[in-house]
Amino acid sequence: MGILDIVKDEMPAKDFENSSIIIVPKPGFCVKLKSKKNEKVFVNICISDKVPAPRRITEDELREILDDIENSPPFKVPMCIGEPHAEVDSGTANQLQFIEIRSIY
Repeated sequence: MGILDIVKDEMPAKDFENSSIIIVPKPGFCVKLKSKKNEKVFVNICISDKVPAPRRITEDELREILDDIENSPPFKVPMCIGEPHAEVDSGTANQLQFIEIRSIY
């Protein structure tokens, strides 16, 4: 039994069907990284207006957070992170990860 089966069992059918939305993100940019095993990892940063925006702060508040990261209150950027999966690049399977964020802050 997977996690979705457990959730379906705990939620009334009507609530489960209405509890999710389909996000079709717009392309943003791709970051190519290396894993600890020196394998390529691609992270596609996409944008969608379905992802909630972070709380609004002023430039001064942002500066304060960045100047004193250790003691500042946390600032969270909501995002939707997809499951990592393999993609072939130059004949080699590499990990691909999609992350969706809101484009306007």
